[in-house]
Amino acid sequence: MVNVTLFKQIVGSLRFLCNTRPDLAYNVHMISWFTEEPRTPLLVAKRILRYVKKTLDFGILFPNDKMSVEA
Repeated sequence: MVNVTLFKQIVGSLRFLCNTRPDLAYNVHMISWFTEEPRTPLLVAKRILRYVKKTLDFGILFPNDKMSVEA
């Protein structure tokens, strides 16, 4: 038996994290559909958490110098 409450807490945390990590949005959206029987989605949620842990140092660098935009 899978702990449904734990799954919902993980999904809620991941949904909040999507505000700053849009690369997670699609996968988190897909596992959000499975709240009644989250056996396989729980494994996917744990995989997403491992991905987040491994990519904590990744980011987008915006230089401080002037950027010229031409249209």
